[in-house]
Amino acid sequence: MFAATVLSTSALAQVTGFVQFRQAQRLDSSDCQAVSACSTMVQEALGELLLEKRLNDHWSGSLRVEAGYDNAVSDDRLLVREAFVDWAPTSTASVKLGRQVLTWGVSDYLYVNDIFPKNYDSFFTGGGFDRMKVPVDAARFQWHAGAVDVEAVGGRSKADTAPDVRRFSAMTMPSMAVAVDEDDRADLALKVSGHTGGWDLAGYAASFRSREQRQFMDGSGLRVDRPRLRHLGASATGNAAGGLLWLEGAIRDAGDERPLTVNRHFLGSSAKLIAGYSREIGTDLTASAQLQLEAATSRQRYLDSLAPGLRPLKPVSSTVHLRVHGSWMNQTLNGGAQVFLGNEGDSHFNPFVSWSPADGWTVEGGANLFNGRSDTRYGAFQDDSNVYVLGRYSF
Repeated sequence: MFAATVLSTSALAQVTGFVQFRQAQRLDSSDCQAVSACSTMVQEALGELLLEKRLNDHWSGSLRVEAGYDNAVSDDRLLVREAFVDWAPTSTASVKLGRQVLTWGVSDYLYVNDIFPKNYDSFFTGGGFDRMKVPVDAARFQWHAGAVDVEAVGGRSKADTAPDVRRFSAMTMPSMAVAVDEDDRADLALKVSGHTGGWDLAGYAASFRSREQRQFMDGSGLRVDRPRLRHLGASATGNAAGGLLWLEGAIRDAGDERPLTVNRHFLGSSAKLIAGYSREIGTDLTASAQLQLEAATSRQRYLDSLAPGLRPLKPVSSTVHLRVHGSWMNQTLNGGAQVFLGNEGDSHFNPFVSWSPADGWTVEGGANLFNGRSDTRYGAFQDDSNVYVLGRYSF
């Protein structure tokens, strides 16, 4: 029945997809009784079908469906990852309506103006960068007006996919928080971009509920919410010193402040800046470096919001991201490593390798190694360090 459906559909649309198996093993399972997926964090079989159809010069559509089962947490799913129609009434305007993956900003792995949700449960267990972005239900309008491009998005608010409490011991306390009632207004975002003097420039404005959860205490215990943020940002990308240089910054203002906040990393109103540089350092070998700086716009408001006894962040938090990636053997062998270093002494080290022995086949492997104090961003996951392997057949 499934094969017949695919064959009949292929006459109407282009059909592609993949099947894969992924397994992630915890490096030290001696102290992970708080999670159900202790030794084996992920044992997932996943299949995906993508159907794309262009009806005419003005209309096209896309449907991406995935089905999977994760034996480590006894979780099965069948979901629509993407489902949208794309209408181009003129050569300068288009409207995309439905579930879609959206990407803004110019940085990779560290984000400022890419305000759309991410999947850290997948990223921290070897799910691959193509699974990092979470689709949202939205309407996107794009307009090309001479030297300026305008993009407006309105859609349903959606949080980041946090590391799953069933496999990450670091999530034990946050999972006990009870969600409070929140506004149901749509997220709205606007981007205006252009090119001048060899630089790609963009400005951003948005009103959206925070993708990151804020935990706090009140009379009924530990609670969690996602306050609405007002966002203004800008980015620039251009060639410099034989490579690619990018700059990105933003200011965010929370609509309210909560006392007795127990998530010390939630700044609420803050300013964030990223500077990055990438260049080829050898044949098919690329290196990149990024520096992220973040600070509360009001240090005193941040300090007043923390629960008693909670260690505050430094006035300026910094994260350095270094990445090296290479390809060999006619690009059938790829490998490299990346590391995230926080100025609190915490780190996340991710070596990775992939091999394509034949058309359509890929084998990947790597590790996620966390280190640092238990109250730091990466050190909190120190007991969740893991190695992973993934096999995929694409068609």
